[in-house]
Amino acid sequence: MTFLAYACNRRRIAACLLPLLVVACEEPVAPRPANVVLYIVDTLRRDSLSIYGNEQVPTPRLDEFASRGVVFDEAASPSSWTRASMATLLTGFDPPRHGAVDRRDTLPRDLPTLAERLAEHGYQSAFVTANPNVASFFGFDRGIDEMVELFSRRQPG
Repeated sequence: MTFLAYACNRRRIAACLLPLLVVACEEPVAPRPANVVLYIVDTLRRDSLSIYGNEQVPTPRLDEFASRGVVFDEAASPSSWTRASMATLLTGFDPPRHGAVDRRDTLPRDLPTLAERLAEHGYQSAFVTANPNVASFFGFDRGIDEMVELFSRRQPG
């Protein structure tokens, strides 16, 4: 009986302290970043950059940019080509779900893009591309405030 009384008292103490523990254990909310920059380069080998050890071809500006951000040492692509990979990056869904897997496929309207999600939180966005595979024609401008396409072709093919 002494054990049960002790257990009951421990439960009461725990019940009283639980709200305090929850408050004390909550992670502090980090301030929202002022800027979010995704610098994506298509078909660039990591061993071509000095940040990854190439001493023959200096890339000082990219190295400086990387020093203030997050650099991934390992990454895997969800697809072997640009449109499907970028669609995954910008929607968070794998190619079978987003469906942008063929030459004429576009981003489906029912999947929100990263830019649309960021806009919901007050961010403005710009997208600069030299690759027609991620053009506005294929829906990659959804949620983007300013789209700059550095190519002349506007039709698939």
